[in-house]
Amino acid sequence: VVLNSKKKGQKKGGIKHATGSSMGIQKYGRHRSSSRYVRNSMAEIRCVAYRTAEEYNVRLLQDRLSEAGLHPTIYPDGVHVQFSRDPKEAYDFSEPIRSEEGVSPMQRQRHVYFFQEYGSFVSWNTTPAVDKFLRSVVVPAEKNSARVVLSEDMDCHIVDESSSRMSAEGIMLMSAYASEEELVQEQMAFSQGITMSLELEDREEMLEAVLGEIEPILEDILQHPPSAEVCRRIMAKEITLRRLVNLKSTLMDTPDVYWEDHDLEKLFENTRDNLDVPRRIGRLNNRLEHLHQMIEVLKHDRQERLSTNLEIWIIALIAVEIVCTLAEKSEYWEEFRWEQLGRW
Repeated sequence: VVLNSKKKGQKKGGIKHATGSSMGIQKYGRHRSSSRYVRNSMAEIRCVAYRTAEEYNVRLLQDRLSEAGLHPTIYPDGVHVQFSRDPKEAYDFSEPIRSEEGVSPMQRQRHVYFFQEYGSFVSWNTTPAVDKFLRSVVVPAEKNSARVVLSEDMDCHIVDESSSRMSAEGIMLMSAYASEEELVQEQMAFSQGITMSLELEDREEMLEAVLGEIEPILEDILQHPPSAEVCRRIMAKEITLRRLVNLKSTLMDTPDVYWEDHDLEKLFENTRDNLDVPRRIGRLNNRLEHLHQMIEVLKHDRQERLSTNLEIWIIALIAVEIVCTLAEKSEYWEEFRWEQLGRW
């Protein structure tokens, strides 16, 4: 898969290094900026996804969006808001004012999709100031807020084509002839594929953190063997990560809502596959297996040390028992009285 990308943070060994966030939160970001010519392109619109929590409380999210005057619409898999004017709290006077002259209706409308199951939202055609405002809006609805906010910038063009699709270069091509209902459905399908990639990126970062914790222990295992508490903590993190990736996660599932619409299902799956989600899941599980092997080494080493210490204690007790048995057969021991110690 060819991804035409330019990252906000350098990538080294699978880790996206942090860049500064306008909200003071450390943020990992990837930006896909197209420098190639897009055939039939009529305009380019901004699309950015954010993962701010493990999941959202839908009722609180709906209340917060309503309080902000955004009038949310509830869907089976998410919440949608649409507005043509930026909220007054999100005005950024340092940015140039958008000109509406000669702009298509698709470019005038701002759409944001919130996915409660992934703790993420995807904004379309918004400004960074609006995204910052939305991140502050969702905070009360967050469950297990993210320590760092992950983001993904995607290329999106409005094109003179009859249907929307994902190009081989990883560019989302939105049909200029889509109706309002079709536009929302297609953007939601694209958005859900992007949020899956963000969830997987979060799991990858968790794995990197566990590996970063265990590697120094393995390097210094002879001089400073790990304690039982350290072993239990690392084992707990491995179990938690496996549960999040393979049991709780729906990374490899296609949402039920797309089963009856082949075109939307194709958009969703093409987005997910273009972001390399299936291959990254396989790679993540392989690395989890390596992590499990390293944990087994720690467990085996600790068991060996416990067995050795136990053997030493057993030998010591046997030695004491032998000494006592020999002492009982000694004439001196038979004549010995504890009162004699006081005379000495």
